[in-house]
Amino acid sequence: MVSSIRHSRNSRVKGSASRVSNSSDGASQRARSDAPSQSLNATEPIRSVQSAKQRGRKQGCLTKLKMPVRGRKVDLEPLGDTQFTYAGYRGYKYSTQVGVILKREYPGLVDDKDQNGVVLNTRPALEWADYFLTPKDKTGQTAGDRVLSEFWRLFQVRREVQQEADRVLENYVRKKVKDIFF
Repeated sequence: MVSSIRHSRNSRVKGSASRVSNSSDGASQRARSDAPSQSLNATEPIRSVQSAKQRGRKQGCLTKLKMPVRGRKVDLEPLGDTQFTYAGYRGYKYSTQVGVILKREYPGLVDDKDQNGVVLNTRPALEWADYFLTPKDKTGQTAGDRVLSEFWRLFQVRREVQQEADRVLENYVRKKVKDIFF
């Protein structure tokens, strides 16, 4: 007869004082610990072994716009068809800020209308062009206009590359709107 069996689970625990013994009365083998046993009080709630973490996201962390250093705009340079590179300052990411602006200005449902203004269909805004189908606000801007003006309020490029930067931003925002939903 085997006097003791060591399970692989017990051998993996470092510093474990548990051991398995063979009892002569036919009872099943049990792990014993040299530490005093801890009994649960029926009135106390069962607590997790890990520290209690707050679940979920922080309130408003994905829709809060981070402002650059007071009175300064972040310099960008167009790079390729859908990217920018930073000219000097690296602590402020344009991709995160564009995502926040797009989420904040999301138009929700848009109406497809015919030439007479009759609503044919109501659907969710899933493309960049849908941001321009929203009604204009008091200042005469659609959601798409507000996204672009907010971006250029935070960032700047040299005058020589402004048209190229507008084209790159248009391509980048078109891709980013599609990626928001995935």
